[in-house]
This record gives sequence, structure tokens and C-alpha cells, in this order.
Amino acid sequence: MKSKREQGMTILEVAIALTILLIGIGFIMKTDAVSHKYSHKGQVREQMFFYASGILEAQIEGVTPTVDFAPFNDFEAVVSTTPKADNDNLELVQVRVFLRSSPTDPEPMVVSTYRVKE
Repeated sequence: MKSKREQGMTILEVAIALTILLIGIGFIMKTDAVSHKYSHKGQVREQMFFYASGILEAQIEGVTPTVDFAPFNDFEAVVSTTPKADNDNLELVQVRVFLRSSPTDPEPMVVSTYRVKE
């Protein structure tokens, strides 16, 4: 015959076990959400780099590109040309790309190169 102590778990023990289980599940769900957020941010930055590279190449070639298809139509590109201070034959071409909907998140992508002045 079993004694009273061996008959099963008390309500308090079940409540503590469920609390620990729910904390664990909450932690896993939060970790998963953060993981997806950073994964998406990485994909957007990769697309921004690709877009900035294309704009930079077009600028070097002297072409003004127009892009009106997803996902690039959500990006804004700012092109600047600055003469190099110590060399009169070179100029810095810089392309800064950011999201129109969120200019600071993810951080803007900046791609630059030098070209010979015409």
C-alpha cells in the first residue's frame, strides 16, 4: 500500500511546473521573434547594398537609372560628387541608400568610389 506522500503531485507543484514551462515557452517565442527581425534586417541591407552598387555603377557610366519594381521602389538613393582635396583629377562619388519608410532602421548603406574627372 502506498503512503500519502507517494500518491501524486500537489496543486502547488503543478502550478510551479506550469509556471516554469510557460516562462520557457515565452522565452523561446521571444527569441524566435528577434531572430526573424534580424534576419529580415539582414536581407534588407543586402538589397540596399545591391541597389547602391547599381546606382554607383550607373553614375560612373553617366546614366540616370529609374527603378520602379519591388523591393527597390522602397529605397531612396542620394548621390553626391565631391572633388578630392589633394588631387585635381579625382572626384569622390558616393551613394547613400536608405528606406523611405524608415530612414534610420536599418542604417543607411553608403557605397563610394573615386573616378577621374572629365
